[in-house]
Amino acid sequence: MLSRLDSIRRVACAGAVLVACAPYLAAQTAAIEHVLLVDSLERRYVVVAVAARRGREIVPLTGVCAVREDVETAAVLATLSATNRWLAQYQ
Repeated sequence: MLSRLDSIRRVACAGAVLVACAPYLAAQTAAIEHVLLVDSLERRYVVVAVAARRGREIVPLTGVCAVREDVETAAVLATLSATNRWLAQYQ
């Protein structure tokens, strides 16, 4: 049986796969390195660390999202938060 954190990792990876499938990303890749659930400031957050690659360059990216509905949604939004800034520079 999957742990809650494993479930969140799978959802975050699914978000990364969607990003990697974008047509303009042929030479770029991204992979989830870590996913954390953090309880701080009376809220729960999902923190995602992504390793992005373009050519030979590897760039560490981070995304954070407060859990509002469920942790899976927050994991996807945190992943998108990390990768959107990186992708914007190549558009």
